[in-house]
Amino acid sequence: MSNIARFNPQLPDAQPEINNAGTGEREGLLRLRQVYGVLRRHYILIAVITIIGTTLAYFWAASLTPIYRASTQVLIEPNRDTVTKITPVAPGLTPEFTMMETQAAIIRSRDLGIQAVRRLDLINHPLYNPALARPQPSTWERLLAPVTALFTDAPPPEERQSVSIAPQTPEERARLTEGIVNGYLGGLSVTTSQTGARVATVNFTSPDPRLAADAANMAAKVYIESQISNRGQSTQSALRFLSEKVEELRSKMIDAERVLTQFRSETGLLQMGDASPVSQQLNSYRTQLNDVRATMRNLESNGAQVRDMLRGQGSIEANSTVMTNPFIAQLRSQQADIERKIAEARTQLRDSHPQLIAMRNELREVQGKIGSEIRKVSANLGNELAVMKQREEILNGEIKRLEGELGKQLNSEVRLRELQLAAQTSRQLYETTLARFNEVSITDDNTFQKPEARVLQPAATPGGPIAPQRSAIMFMALLISLAVGVALAVIIELLDAGFRSVHQLEQMAGAPTLGMVPFQTNKIGRNKRPWDTVLDKPNSSFAEAIRTIRTGLLLSSVDHPPRTVLVTSSVPGEGKTTTALALASAAAASGQRTIIVDCDMRQPALHTNLGTKNELGLSDYLTGNAALEDLIHIDDRSGLHYICAGRLPPSPTDLLSSNRMKQLLQQLSAAFQMVMLDTPPILAVSDALLLVRTVDKTIFVVRWERTRRDIALNGLKSVYDAGARVGGLVLSQVNLRKHARYDYTDSGVYYYRGYKRYYVE
Repeated sequence: MSNIARFNPQLPDAQPEINNAGTGEREGLLRLRQVYGVLRRHYILIAVITIIGTTLAYFWAASLTPIYRASTQVLIEPNRDTVTKITPVAPGLTPEFTMMETQAAIIRSRDLGIQAVRRLDLINHPLYNPALARPQPSTWERLLAPVTALFTDAPPPEERQSVSIAPQTPEERARLTEGIVNGYLGGLSVTTSQTGARVATVNFTSPDPRLAADAANMAAKVYIESQISNRGQSTQSALRFLSEKVEELRSKMIDAERVLTQFRSETGLLQMGDASPVSQQLNSYRTQLNDVRATMRNLESNGAQVRDMLRGQGSIEANSTVMTNPFIAQLRSQQADIERKIAEARTQLRDSHPQLIAMRNELREVQGKIGSEIRKVSANLGNELAVMKQREEILNGEIKRLEGELGKQLNSEVRLRELQLAAQTSRQLYETTLARFNEVSITDDNTFQKPEARVLQPAATPGGPIAPQRSAIMFMALLISLAVGVALAVIIELLDAGFRSVHQLEQMAGAPTLGMVPFQTNKIGRNKRPWDTVLDKPNSSFAEAIRTIRTGLLLSSVDHPPRTVLVTSSVPGEGKTTTALALASAAAASGQRTIIVDCDMRQPALHTNLGTKNELGLSDYLTGNAALEDLIHIDDRSGLHYICAGRLPPSPTDLLSSNRMKQLLQQLSAAFQMVMLDTPPILAVSDALLLVRTVDKTIFVVRWERTRRDIALNGLKSVYDAGARVGGLVLSQVNLRKHARYDYTDSGVYYYRGYKRYYVE
């Protein structure tokens, strides 16, 4: 609705001119402050939308199947030397310009792909064989998978085992193999160096990271092996000759070793000298005898220490055997604890005290247990020493027996050396011929021929996927959701239909404003009324706001201060009754003789707010059923006089427009310095419009943020059309914290820290 200043003849038609110097700079700063204000007022909404959008993007990105890439670097070296000096039949690669691209095409060839698929056993892999694939989870399950994994202890996935596919016809198997080969070649790519280096990079992409690495390595391996197998055939005649000779020498070597083995079996002589079993066993027994004697000396020493300890000539700490006994260590800990307690008790108790005597008895009991355990240790040491002496006697007997057998063995070693020499000569001749045979075989079937390509760097299992780029998705989702939140905040601001400040209300209504009333519900105590703050906390922001409104009302007509004031609004629930009561209470508290009259006979609220009954009231007086003296009551706390609405009459409009009502106002204005009328909403009923001409000033209440601008302006227009003398507008139920976020001139007047120091809440 357009500005309605034309309905108020008291306001000037034109505004004073303002200097426009520096307007552009101020407008830019003002716009920046407005943008900042929008973000500050709706930061929670923006944060929630950003978090929700980013979270949804995270779940969506987590549900996507990750793709991994593994790479193997292959070095191709043409004209390399072979291991042997035999000239190979097939020539090597020539360093042509297109050689690298040709080799890359060979790696991607279908024949090598078929070999790699067969060796990787992809026909039994769920990724390539649909018959073995597990049921795919639904989109909802994939989205909730990251959350489910956080709250469930799911076992790690088991290693994939080779599974044989179901029997198929040859045609079906051929089609399946063809599809698997196509899928394998689709994930395989080969790139060559752009700098001229003879290095080809074999890449393989797959949802399975291990398969990606295995497939890349297998592609390089199959290529290198195929390069070796294509080198040609070597000379067959040389192989046949060497093969026959190797078989002949092999037979002679086997006969010589059979004779040697038989002699050793008959004589039991497997090795000679110190390496023979008898010699080794003899050395072992001698070593054991030395260990037994050392153990005996240690046991004798420990036993002597323990016996000295039992006689009171030694310390427990000096013997490691006693100190390592766990039970003795526990008893010594108990002994130390008891001794500490005795020492502490001696400082407080006499020696004859029962508690101290009990501690000494407990100490003697523990010391007795320690002595008993030490005797057990001594007995164990004696038993171990006896066992070691028996072991010494047994070892001495075995050593004497083996020394006799060793003498007999020396006579058989001479024959053994002869047989060993014959077998060694046969083996050397066989191995020499076999080496020559292998050399020719290398040239023939390329078993050990160095290829002209080798793996420079094998593929490893990828540490992370190449797609999807979750960080990029999250970042984009963050930006988009943030933009959506800001856009929604701007839309909300544009759709805001309420008044946010007295400055805004004054600009749009074209009428003066008296002030604003803070919202008090969350600040007042239990069983307290909002207007009680004027009396209980006269220095609070609420009380100061009411006094400001009252002062503005009195200054609206300095020569003739208003004695009758009407308070109304456009719609119900805007706080007109609270404002009227607060103003009346403030006037009464200041010493003015004040009365408030509830003129809303349809929905009376004054008696409820004052905590009294609505037995007799204004309607009873206007209908002639009650005298004026019977209607006026006094609030004991504030000294405020009040008249309730009374019972609902048939026609409240006729009663309020009657001469009896006018006479009542004249009587009250003569008896009281301030007469406050609480009336119904303007747009709901026309009752208040009948009274606006009969009062000195009219206060129009507009609820902050809630009341729509067009509704409030329509109500104000009706008031002006009725001929009211508007004393000013009041913005009620203002949320000071939210109000401070706006950039109007009055924003934060009751909230900024600098102002708050003037109030006592």
